[in-house]
Amino acid sequence: MQDSNPRLRLRRPEGYPDYPNCPIQAKSYPFLNQTLALIEVLCLSRTHMAKRLPCIQNECSACCRQTTMPITAIEASLLSRRTGMDESEFCFVDEDGIRRLLNNQSTKACVFLATNSDLVDSPGICTVYEYRPKGCQCYPYVLNDNDLAILDDLCPHKDEFDSPSEDDTLKLLNLEKKLNQ
Repeated sequence: MQDSNPRLRLRRPEGYPDYPNCPIQAKSYPFLNQTLALIEVLCLSRTHMAKRLPCIQNECSACCRQTTMPITAIEASLLSRRTGMDESEFCFVDEDGIRRLLNNQSTKACVFLATNSDLVDSPGICTVYEYRPKGCQCYPYVLNDNDLAILDDLCPHKDEFDSPSEDDTLKLLNLEKKLNQ
């Protein structure tokens, strides 16, 4: 039988995570672990993704620079849960009541873009790629004044994307409706 003196115990009793005789364990950062795993997956699957997205193939992150990407309340909540960050750390509400992604002050890029440069043509990788907002997923398709989907002129690789379809227009119109709710 084991002695009741806590200094002589070999095992940590269950239910006492901060028990004094436990070895000091590194603090767990689930967002960091998830982000590193996602970056590794993206790097490994770059060739598969490159077949679909010219921006991945060309290591372009221009659309993530100085972004004003709107996000819905549901997307903000999902990003908050997945990253462990408070909404105020990655988005703000503009004068029209629409949430928008924040930019990192030093890189002038979306707070979720892993990059160390503020140059528009420098590479970067999205740390929330799997959970990125619908606006990010639809880009470079944007709505024109006639509510038709077009390719954004600011995209450096717009010529490599397929022409927008009616489905792209419907997706963007639905997104716009959700943003105004």
